[in-house]
Amino acid sequence: MHEASTRMVGGNDLKRALCRLLRRPAHLVAGLGAATVAACALDTPALPHGLLDATFTIDGKAMRLSNGVFDAPAAPGSATRIRLSALGMPVSGDLDNDGRKDAALFLLHEPGGSGAFLYVTAALGTSDRFVVTNALLLGDRVEPRGIAISQGTLAIEYTARAPGAPFATTPTVNVMRELRLVNGVLVGSSVRASAPW
Repeated sequence: MHEASTRMVGGNDLKRALCRLLRRPAHLVAGLGAATVAACALDTPALPHGLLDATFTIDGKAMRLSNGVFDAPAAPGSATRIRLSALGMPVSGDLDNDGRKDAALFLLHEPGGSGAFLYVTAALGTSDRFVVTNALLLGDRVEPRGIAISQGTLAIEYTARAPGAPFATTPTVNVMRELRLVNGVLVGSSVRASAPW
C-alpha cells in the first residue's frame, strides 16, 4: 500500500512522507509507452480499478486514457498530436475524510509543440465508483518527484525553474505543495520552495 501515515507538519516531515516515485525529467517520462504504464499498474495494489482508463479534463477538453495514455490528432488530418499520460504509480489515502480510499496521480499533457505541462489530479472513492476531480496545473517542463495523501491533504513535490529562467534551463528549485479539497475542487493551500538540489 502507498498510503502515507507520517503526519505532515513541517518540511522534513513532508519530505519523509512523500514517495519519490519519479526521478527522471518530465521529457523522458513522457516517452513511457502504454505497456510500461500498464505494468506499473499491475505492481500497485492500491491502484483503483479503472483509474488508468478514466476521463480527465484539461483546458476544457475531455480526454479518456487507455492503459494510462490518451493520444489523438490535434485536428482531423493534422500531424500534430495531443497526448495525456499518467506518470508513475497512483497513491492512495483518504483525501476527503469520509473513510473511503481515494487516489491521486500526476498527469503530463503534451498539446503539441515544445510544452509538456505537469498536472496533479485525484479520484474520490464513493460507495460504488471513483469520481475524478479537476486537474491542477503545476508548470511547464517541471520534474515530478513525489506524491502522498495523509490526513485529508495531498502533498506533492516537484522541481521547477527559478523565476525568469528560460525553459531550456534544467529545473533546480525544489517545490513542495499541500493541496486540499474545497467543495469538491482540488486547490493549493500552501507552497514551499527550497534551495536548488
